[in-house]
Amino acid sequence: MAKPGPKPRQFSDEEKRQVEMLAGIGLPQEQIASLLKTSVESLVKNCSKELDDGVAKANGKVAQF
Repeated sequence: MAKPGPKPRQFSDEEKRQVEMLAGIGLPQEQIASLLKTSVESLVKNCSKELDDGVAKANGKVAQF
């Protein structure tokens, strides 16, 4: 029988807020993943909403000017 793989990475609420903020200032996903010591795949899989929301909120602020 095969061994089960590693447990999926769980992101805390604080980490998710950081992801949203870092995406909003334009940091690439590779750098965000590096700061959180995770893979880009794990970041995108678990924080896609925060990545999208960060960019959308930043664009909304720019559009207000």
